Amino acid sequence: MRVYVVLLLLFISSCASGPQTPHSDIGQAPESQPVQESFEFVGGHMTVFPVVVAGTRRRFILDTGIGVSLISETLCAELQCTITDSFQGKRMSGQVVDVKLAQIGAMSLAGHRQEQSTVGVIDMDRFIPKSVKIDGFLSLNFFENTPFTLDYNSQTLTVETDSSMKDIANVGHELTINVTRDGPSLSVFMPMSVASKKLRLEVDTGSASLILHERYAEALKVDLGGDKVRRVEGQDETNNSYTRYFAQVAGPVYAFDLPQITQENLQIMFQDIIYDGLVGKSFLSQFRVTFDLPARRMIFRPLSSSPGGTAI
Repeated sequence: MRVYVVLLLLFISSCASGPQTPHSDIGQAPESQPVQESFEFVGGHMTVFPVVVAGTRRRFILDTGIGVSLISETLCAELQCTITDSFQGKRMSGQVVDVKLAQIGAMSLAGHRQEQSTVGVIDMDRFIPKSVKIDGFLSLNFFENTPFTLDYNSQTLTVETDSSMKDIANVGHELTINVTRDGPSLSVFMPMSVASKKLRLEVDTGSASLILHERYAEALKVDLGGDKVRRVEGQDETNNSYTRYFAQVAGPVYAFDLPQITQENLQIMFQDIIYDGLVGKSFLSQFRVTFDLPARRMIFRPLSSSPGGTAI
């Protein structure tokens, strides 16, 4: 529930801390076949992966809405990384937030290796309970030049090859996306059809819900002051006040010009934000979604038949 570089983690419950185990750096994925990695859920919607950083396996959340990858101050100290710069990012509420930047060495996941990475450094304890062991957040920067597929049903991420991408393109539904860069931050927006309107929504695996600006509630026949709408007021971890409205909406909402990629009878969160909205797990988890940033596209396919993985 954030954009760019700062995160608001909602609904995270405690989990057992996994040991940090030494692990040899994983090389580039063989071009002859895709490489797959399993993930687990934290808090019901966050996807946690084993990412090898400087030869040691760490626990990272893949968050496509985070903008720039983040590591904890603890991990930064262990790596003896040095703060080299800072970056101002915006949350979906419009807040400007300063993040310290550092350079770290190789990071690897599912056979894909990034030799040098610019990361933000944060006090992880401010956002995540200490009982939940998370070393960092992986942004789409890591996959800027490499297509990958996220399958919530089998709880796997697959780094694709040229050959596998041809097969996926032949059977999937392709959607043109907008890839935007702001300094070290990278974000993806997809066009969605909502109440006969074409909206531009950020793709955010760090969000559980489909989130829309509250100005679209009327078009969806939602009375934000009505009895059927749940209203939540509070302050986030940066002490910014918010009002959020949760409503069950008949829909449908679908990827623009792709009515096959649709969802009906869904819960939507409405809030006064700086974007049309965000697409979270509730929509993305209905499909196998391939992110192909080099080609500026996402490809949607039916879910795999076999569920797998674990939830925490």
